[in-house]
Amino acid sequence: MDSNNKKSKTIRFNTSSKDLEKFERVKLEDTKVFNMEEKLLKIELEEKIINLTAELENSTDKQARKELKQEIKELQKRLAKLNEQK
Repeated sequence: MDSNNKKSKTIRFNTSSKDLEKFERVKLEDTKVFNMEEKLLKIELEEKIINLTAELENSTDKQARKELKQEIKELQKRLAKLNEQK
């Protein structure tokens, strides 16, 4: 390598339209993975809400019921925020 190549900050690639198409497909696949992670988080939150609601129905302690209601409310807010982002 000569010194001119070392100083150059621009990188050039010889690409074809097929290469660009492959790159675009990879970007789309990455997006799908991100959406799946978001869906899994939503499912997890929904399951927690269902479980806590069932626990709330079976609970008789006033303090425990109050804490469960608060936790359910917070999870519902988080779920609503996730749904708004879409």
